[in-house]
Amino acid sequence: MFDLGFWEVLIICLIGLLVLGPERMAKAARMVGYWVGWARSSFNAARTEVERELQIEEMRRVGDSLRRDVESTRRDLDARRMEIESSTRRSALEEQRSERLRRAERAEQGEPRTPQTSASATAGVTSSDSSSSPPPAQDPDSTQAQQGTADGGQEQQPKRHEEQQNKQEQQE
Repeated sequence: MFDLGFWEVLIICLIGLLVLGPERMAKAARMVGYWVGWARSSFNAARTEVERELQIEEMRRVGDSLRRDVESTRRDLDARRMEIESSTRRSALEEQRSERLRRAERAEQGEPRTPQTSASATAGVTSSDSSSSPPPAQDPDSTQAQQGTADGGQEQQPKRHEEQQNKQEQQE
């Protein structure tokens, strides 16, 4: 604190003994010791408090830095997620387009139409997407059978009977 050596302290004590005398010197030494101890404890408490505040401030800086890093990482991950979702949507749309082109080519070549693949169904094909493709070609017999079951089966039998008669007439 004051950088006093042994000889300096001895000289101060001798001057104090001469000025104060032996009786008051003991009391003065106790008072000086009390005040020096109080000053040291106050200084140590202040130093400890300052160190604690500096540690808290450093922790806040580190916390803020980590918070910024986490926020930056979150933004990067959100951007990557959006890119992946966009890419997935694009690839699903491309797959749908290619499936439509394949169906159109088959229809032009006269091949029977195949049902949608499970990959295009899982890629997010909705009813609005499939409405742009041509309706499936249906067999007239299956259409009549569907209508007959929708009518309760009443119209189905006379139509089949008429069709059988027409076929027999053509064969004769």
